[in-house]
Amino acid sequence: MQTRRRVAVYPDACLQLGLQTKTSKAAAPNAHPPPPSLAMKRFGIGLLCAVGGYIIAAFAGYWLIEWFSSNTHDRSLEAAMTSVFVIGPFGALAGLIVGLIVGGRRSSAVSSES
Repeated sequence: MQTRRRVAVYPDACLQLGLQTKTSKAAAPNAHPPPPSLAMKRFGIGLLCAVGGYIIAAFAGYWLIEWFSSNTHDRSLEAAMTSVFVIGPFGALAGLIVGLIVGGRRSSAVSSES
């Protein structure tokens, strides 16, 4: 025997997400869909920052390992592999996070018009 669970649905939140419920149709029959989101722009900025973060971190990691490594027989190989496969991806992740945060901001001109 299945039991039914009641789920609380908030019509305002559903309208903001572009979803329609039975109550949202009845409550707002002439409601317009939300304006197109800037999610793709935000993701694009995040992706560009990720690429930039990877490049900066890889070069910085290569330089730091070349400078501080005590390895004598294959220091350049160690620096190349560590910067490309370890430090570069960490820089890309940090760049992606920064890009998503910065890309999600709205300028003061846009927010003053709303």
